[in-house]
Amino acid sequence: MTSRGAKTPASPSSSVVHSHTTSDNSADDSSITQESSWRLMHPILLVSEIVDGLKSIVSLMVGIGIIVLNRPQWRFWCFVALGVLLLTNVVVMPLLTYFTQSFRLSNGAIQFRCGIINRKRKVIGLSHVHAISKEQPLYFQPFHAIKLSVASAGDSDAEIVLSAVDESIQAELERYRSSRCNADTVLDRRGAAEAEADGRPDGTVVAVQPSLARPLLSQPFQPNADIPVYRAHLRDIVVFAVTNLGLLGTLLAMLGLMGRLNEMVNAHILADVEHRIMQFIQTSIFAFSLLTIVLILAAVAFSVVTTLFKFYDFQVSLRGDDVVIQRGLLTRHTVVVPVQRIQNVSIHRNVLRSVLKLSSVTVAVSAAHGSDDDGDSGSIDLIPVIRDRELYAVISRILPKWHIAQPRLNHTARVLLHYMLLIPLEITAFLCLALIGIAVFTQHMWMLWLVLPLVLLGGLWCVFRLMKSRCEGYEILDDEHIVIGGARGFTMFTLFTKRSRIQTVDRYTTPLRMRADVEKLIMPLFAFGKDTRIRLSALKTTQAEQLAHWAIHTNSR
Repeated sequence: MTSRGAKTPASPSSSVVHSHTTSDNSADDSSITQESSWRLMHPILLVSEIVDGLKSIVSLMVGIGIIVLNRPQWRFWCFVALGVLLLTNVVVMPLLTYFTQSFRLSNGAIQFRCGIINRKRKVIGLSHVHAISKEQPLYFQPFHAIKLSVASAGDSDAEIVLSAVDESIQAELERYRSSRCNADTVLDRRGAAEAEADGRPDGTVVAVQPSLARPLLSQPFQPNADIPVYRAHLRDIVVFAVTNLGLLGTLLAMLGLMGRLNEMVNAHILADVEHRIMQFIQTSIFAFSLLTIVLILAAVAFSVVTTLFKFYDFQVSLRGDDVVIQRGLLTRHTVVVPVQRIQNVSIHRNVLRSVLKLSSVTVAVSAAHGSDDDGDSGSIDLIPVIRDRELYAVISRILPKWHIAQPRLNHTARVLLHYMLLIPLEITAFLCLALIGIAVFTQHMWMLWLVLPLVLLGGLWCVFRLMKSRCEGYEILDDEHIVIGGARGFTMFTLFTKRSRIQTVDRYTTPLRMRADVEKLIMPLFAFGKDTRIRLSALKTTQAEQLAHWAIHTNSR
């Protein structure tokens, strides 16, 4: 018999995206009787596919134009090739995509099929939905169309993406999902009652007649009202953008673009501009400083604009047992996350935000939830930036069932700093000595200058390890929850997760560490996002045994 009440760890093999012939977990019971017919996508999909088709052949069109200018005798064949490309990407493929993609909703599952020659069908049981993401680009809004992504446990393959559907489809999906959850509640209660009457273990599910669930399924769906719990202020979003360490990457990209100007601009014009700029800079140090400030301000402005596009009007609401996150300036993104599907909660801050007492909060589910603006499809931004004094109060309002409060970590590596720094120092010293030996042996003394960047990189590595030693620690909250502190690069984080998410416990040591009872511990988590494992780089063996015993052994209830 299947035990619904037992809390067993999920595993990657429990992905619930099935083919049509193997969907017995979600689509073969009596709850899938209320099916609608197969429906095509919204006609706006044709416009979206045409735009994507034109984007995909822009480089080819430019190449054809260059060939026409340089080889007039090939003009006819170039225009033929251009016509074939336009016909294929702007007419044929959009029509084929539109007429071969369809979906169907029921009170047990959502189904999707696509393909021309190789037909593909996906089925996701609504009781296994981990996240629902909605995107509404600017040109979708007049037609009341949205892009809907339904994610189940697993990677991006365990996801159904409806590229363009009417807004009412989301409400219909929520109605079916609510009915399914209610039916599961009836089954659980019935199983618990039968278990108590027959003396079976609590939570064992017995066979229930379909009529037991039908009265509840026949009730009209009444959507829960959204209860606002958090809204990001515009000034906080600007602070988030200004304190983004990705500005360094933006500056490097700008410098790289300036280095490639000679490939795009006439060499004589570029040389004249460079000469005038150098004359301007050489006039005074003030001019050089002014130019540097202008570049920094340009990078900051770029960061602010992109951040506003992503997080403008960021707000979090509660809808029953779901967390609803809405954001975006031109394209409105809406993510609906069932609270019971959240696998971990991560509070993180970089060095700049730590000084300003600012933090960010993300949550992870055991599924990819559609591509984000920055390409991240794992973690979900719950709070982009917030003052530390308000942090735990706001999280408690959003996720009251997690009981998140200021942790008191047992820092494991602060007294083991020499074990943290030993490997970086040894490797840096070995590489420097090897480089010096090669320079002396080959008489290439210029190679000695390479020692300086090696020392700088080694010093940066030691700084990262020092941050780890200051931040790494843990606190076991109760029989099910744990808090882990750590650092990744210039970012410090505090991770709240559940024991049921831990897949394995891996303990590592070396002969030198073994004599001092020091180990490294890694516990992979079944969750998507940046925080996919618990890592403690240096801790005592007794602490490692305590964590391993807590993670693997379950207490009887």
